[in-house]
Amino acid sequence: MRLPLSSGSGKPPPFRPIRGDLVVAGAILALSVCLALLLYRTPGDGPVTAVVSVNGEEQMRINLSAVKDATEYAVDCAYPLHITAEPGRIRVSESDCPGKDCVRSGWASEPGRTIVCLPNRLTITLESGKGPRFDAVTG
Repeated sequence: MRLPLSSGSGKPPPFRPIRGDLVVAGAILALSVCLALLLYRTPGDGPVTAVVSVNGEEQMRINLSAVKDATEYAVDCAYPLHITAEPGRIRVSESDCPGKDCVRSGWASEPGRTIVCLPNRLTITLESGKGPRFDAVTG
């Protein structure tokens, strides 16, 4: 037996959700909230450390939680470069490299953030004392 697809007026019947539809929609919403909380949680209260590396070799570690005043560090690399650390944040303040993208990248303060100077092959990576922080891409 065939059921008619329309009520005779040319319009399809109106959509009326059933209990199962509401259960599925609620489960998807709950899962979305749980995933958002898991992926976007704030990092722990552990100390934030800046790891300065040149050519993949660690040059220094700066505990940004222990810095009391603005402190400047000179880094020995292909182009003269200066790093400024303040309580909880760090940046490349001066560089003679072409382009100066590292200087324009500004302050970094969150674990997982990286400042890069390609001509100097320098990276400044911020790490938290609570271990590595994963983002949505790496899971």
